[in-house]
Amino acid sequence: MIPVINRNISDRYVVTMLAVVSVTLLLSACTAPKAPELSINTARESILNAERAGASQHAWAELENAKQKLMWAEEAVSDNKVSKAKRLAQESYIFAELAMARTEFRQVVQMSNRVDGLLDGMQRVVRE
Repeated sequence: MIPVINRNISDRYVVTMLAVVSVTLLLSACTAPKAPELSINTARESILNAERAGASQHAWAELENAKQKLMWAEEAVSDNKVSKAKRLAQESYIFAELAMARTEFRQVVQMSNRVDGLLDGMQRVVRE
């Protein structure tokens, strides 16, 4: 037979722990961004990074696709279409990352061409 004192302590402990867990879950639900908002913020950041890297010059089409998908994702959020918003935000992120990769590739090609030109010039000087 369990003494009454221990059972009361055990019950109070369980109730206290349930209250703590409930409050923690409630607070985390209020403060954590919802899945579409998190995806939208990630896509927006990726677009900004691509723009800073020069994607508007080197990968304009991909950057515009990313911006369009982001706009559609934001519209889907306002229409309460959560899964569509998340999918569009992820597609926006992918297009922004593609724009960034194409930009970096084209910049590397340009630098490689400059280096080749310098090497050609140096070889001409050495031959003379």
